[in-house]
Amino acid sequence: MYESVINWPQVTDLVIKVMDKDMVTEDDLIGQTTVDLESRLIATCYGTCGVSSQYLLKGPYKWRDSNIPSEILDAVCRLRAIPEPTYDGDLSLFIGGMQFCLEDFEKDLSSVIEISGPEKERLALHVLHYFSLVVAEHVETRTLYKPGHQGEVQVVFLVYLH
Repeated sequence: MYESVINWPQVTDLVIKVMDKDMVTEDDLIGQTTVDLESRLIATCYGTCGVSSQYLLKGPYKWRDSNIPSEILDAVCRLRAIPEPTYDGDLSLFIGGMQFCLEDFEKDLSSVIEISGPEKERLALHVLHYFSLVVAEHVETRTLYKPGHQGEVQVVFLVYLH
C-alpha cells in the first residue's frame, strides 16, 4: 500500500510508474499510467472512495470511508439537486416521493451479522446502491504505457479529503 498527501487543486494528476528495480543494472521503467484526480473530486457520484456494499463495523471489510452512508446520501442528493431523504425512524426513509424500508433489502435478517452497522446506515447504503448514486468499491485495471502499451496494473484508489 502506498499513501500520499497532495495539495489540490495544485496537483490534479497522479502518475503511477512501475519500475524494474534490480541490483546489477539501472532501474528500468516498465510503464506508467496517469489518474485524473480532479474528475474524482468533482464527480456527482461520490467517486473519491469506492463505496462498499456492506456497512460493517469490524473485520477486514470494515467501513473505510470517513463519512457514514447517511452523510454520503445527503451529500449526493445535494450535488444532484435531489430532495434530501427524510427518515421515519431507522427502518424507513422517503426520497423523491418513494419510500424505502430496510426489510425491502434485507429480507433474511439471519444474514445480518453482529458486526453490521446501525440500521439507518445500512438502509442509506442500500438506497445509494439502488439508485446507482455512487461508485461501487472496485479494483481498477489501468494500462501501462512506455511509449506503447506495456501491460496493465490493478489498483484501488481511496481519496480522503481533509
